[in-house]
Amino acid sequence: MGFRDDFVWGAATSSYQIEGAYKEDVALMKEMGLKAYRFPLTGPGFFQREPGE
Repeated sequence: MGFRDDFVWGAATSSYQIEGAYKEDVALMKEMGLKAYRFPLTGPGFFQREPGE
């Protein structure tokens, strides 16, 4: 059993995993030959609120 010719290998992370390490992660994925990456758009690092809101 194998994968179809148009199958795309990729990776995904949670915002907690990638905070502060995004550049290293991208370099590693490039080295591995991955063609897709799911980037999270939620989490406290993206949508910070002012105190009292």
